[in-house]
Formats: sequence, C-alpha cells, structure tokens
Amino acid sequence: MILYKFIKIVYSVLLPVFVVAHSPKKDQPTLSKDQLHDLYFDGVHNPRKQIFCTKAYRTEAIRENIDNRKAKANYQTPLFYYQSDKNKAIQYLYSVIKYSEGSKDKFFPGAAYCEKADFLKTQLSQNV
Repeated sequence: MILYKFIKIVYSVLLPVFVVAHSPKKDQPTLSKDQLHDLYFDGVHNPRKQIFCTKAYRTEAIRENIDNRKAKANYQTPLFYYQSDKNKAIQYLYSVIKYSEGSKDKFFPGAAYCEKADFLKTQLSQNV
C-alpha cells in the first residue's frame, strides 16, 4: 500500500514535468501572411491548396486577434461553399461584415456587402 502511494505521488509529480518539457517541433515551416496570400492566388486551380492557405491565414488572424485579418480570411471562404452549402457561404459573409465593421479598411465591409448581394441575387435568379 505504501509502495502504491509512493508510485502515485512520483507519477503525479513527474508526469506534468514530462508533459511541459515536451518541446514543439521546430522543423515545421511557418509562412508569412504575404506568402499565404501568394500561395492562395497561385493555387487558383487547386481548391485544396486554397483551403489550406485560408485556414492557415484564419488561424494566424485568430491567434493575433486582429478583426480586419479575420474578415479577410473569412472573405475567401464563401467561394468554396457557393455551390455546395449556400447557408454556410452566407454565414461567412456575415462574419466578414461583423469583423470589419468600424475598420479603417477601404475595402471592408463594403466588399462583403457587395459579395453577399451578388450571391443572393444569383441565388434568387436560379430559383425563379
């Protein structure tokens, strides 16, 4: 019984040390926002590459907590859902508007409103 308690104490002390001491991989490349932007537009005919770049850009924007960058990341996402999930596309456009309201950016939220209007107009004309 005493040995069991001793082992339990040792594990409860050493386990957190081992978990905290684990270092993250250093060999993973990190791309700048400009590199992600260029990769996105270079991969016009490769949607998987574009989705990867968009997710990486959004992750970085969320980590930095910069609303304007979140808006830019979410602005590219609805393009992937226009055909497959129209509600999701609209939700992303609403998030672009939400994140960019009050920003000093000359393109947002105006571009998101235009994109949303064009999308809804196209959707309406297809249903008629």
